[in-house]
Amino acid sequence: MLDTKPAAATITALTPCSAACLSHGGIHELFKIDPKLFSLFMMNLARDLARRLRRMDELL
Repeated sequence: MLDTKPAAATITALTPCSAACLSHGGIHELFKIDPKLFSLFMMNLARDLARRLRRMDELL
């Protein structure tokens, strides 16, 4: 979603589920259609990435 390169991993669900896919182009469309929602989405994504980086630092 954030990178233009192919994904480095795949996932397999253990139980039936639904998933949504938001491509790089989809994010750009979201920006054009609803900049406020785009900002909220990106801020939440940045928070999650920061949380994961902090966790990796703790593990190292």
